[in-house]
Amino acid sequence: MYLLRNREEITRSRSCGICAESLSKSVASVAGNSPASQIFRSSYFRVYIVEDGSTPPAIRAYDVIGDGTRLANGRVFIRAENGAPDGLRVDVDGNLWCGWAGGEGRDGVMIFNKGGVPIGRIDLPERCANVCFGGYRRSRLFMVASRSLCALWVGTSGAPGG
Repeated sequence: MYLLRNREEITRSRSCGICAESLSKSVASVAGNSPASQIFRSSYFRVYIVEDGSTPPAIRAYDVIGDGTRLANGRVFIRAENGAPDGLRVDVDGNLWCGWAGGEGRDGVMIFNKGGVPIGRIDLPERCANVCFGGYRRSRLFMVASRSLCALWVGTSGAPGG
């Protein structure tokens, strides 16, 4: 689990003032439809969870409330009508980058803005299970596909830590 704090710092959840153990229990209690991936944005007190057991698959958003141990206001952030989201990362502008599987012509990475509107796409010849920002200024996107590791320089930087 990663937490984004002040758009500047991502650290392991134990040092961010949010109780990882209690929050993990909250995630497990609200995400009964096979949560595949999760990413925490504490600067906005939001958690994204991929529900691959729902039909169609969805990315849900929850607000982290109270002392950081509970989730509330669960809502569908993205409904994946034509594919299946997987690994998630957030860039410095708050855009959500999702590994994507959807068959030929839809496999790769989908990029969504803060409102859940698709703003970009990276086509790959196979499904993408996970993404991670790295390299100088975190401006290189690493994509773990079915049988390959792909990398691409992108026009933004990933939030620190991923």
